[in-house]
Amino acid sequence: MAHSVAERESPPLVFHVAGLTCTDCAAQFERGVRRLPGVREAKLNYGTAKLSVWGDVAPYEIVRVADHAGYQARQIGRPYTRRSRWRRSSRLWFALVSGFLLGAAALITYLPQLPFPLPAATQRVLFGLSVLIGGYNPFRSAIHAAFRRRLEMNALMSVAAIGALVAGAWFESAVVVFSYSLVEALQARSLDRARRLTAGLLENVPVTATVVRGEGAGEQASVPVQDVRAGDLCVVAPGERVPVDGKVVSGESWVDEHPVTGESLPVEKKPGDRVYGGCLNGEGTITIEAAGPWEGSLLARIMSLLEEAHGKRAKAERFLYGLARIYTPLAAIAAFLTAAVPPVVLGGGFDEW
Repeated sequence: MAHSVAERESPPLVFHVAGLTCTDCAAQFERGVRRLPGVREAKLNYGTAKLSVWGDVAPYEIVRVADHAGYQARQIGRPYTRRSRWRRSSRLWFALVSGFLLGAAALITYLPQLPFPLPAATQRVLFGLSVLIGGYNPFRSAIHAAFRRRLEMNALMSVAAIGALVAGAWFESAVVVFSYSLVEALQARSLDRARRLTAGLLENVPVTATVVRGEGAGEQASVPVQDVRAGDLCVVAPGERVPVDGKVVSGESWVDEHPVTGESLPVEKKPGDRVYGGCLNGEGTITIEAAGPWEGSLLARIMSLLEEAHGKRAKAERFLYGLARIYTPLAAIAAFLTAAVPPVVLGGGFDEW
């Protein structure tokens, strides 16, 4: 249901959500947050992993929904707890431990005669532990999806792993779970790294600007950078960031333009030269004439385009996820029919099929 602008005037709760690895799962999580009592609207940007929630809802409710979905939500502005730091890296650790147990179980067959006999079930126990540990996150996501009556890739993998265990293929089940969990962990790690690089641009966003008010020398006032308008004179002291794009009207300095242009060395700025918002001023004090508000600056447009690009799916990705919605339930139904129908119609044991 569409919501009016008035309903969204109050500032939203903003969370960073770690562990997002597929846009379809992210969309399901967003819908789950929207169904919470008191939530008027929720928007999740997959590229930046930023969730904005409007309404009257307690932050811990958002964290609880994320936890049930297998993600880690942290309200922006709150420090990471020891538990959240562990959860951020747990996917990779679970995958590595699963791989270690799988390798240990596979090597038992090739071990020389030991001075003490191993129990006959040792290999199966190691394979089982590998499946349980490596499948911890996928199994949780699959159970959560099952409660919402949705089939997804985690559910398909879980059914395949459990089916292999039931059929006695313990090694194959452990290999499937380990491979899947490792790929998911590496994908989540690379996505988080890309998101951190994008979020690094936020560190270059100035918060306030020193604006000259009145005629002549005027008075200097510190105002939020969003309040700067075209034609305002802004004083940039040494070590401060240029608040908005503009033109130097007085003073000389060296400006570090690396955050915007990628230039590795500071650039000398004199009256008449152009400067960009977010760049770091050097040792001199300069006065600039604002070319426009912060929203129109080059750095703000770059950040906006990055968020928009991250939040959109490519045409091929949209096609594949649309196909997956059809393929996943059909594959599950076909597997069930293959295992259940032939033994009844043609005879034979279920283990043969």
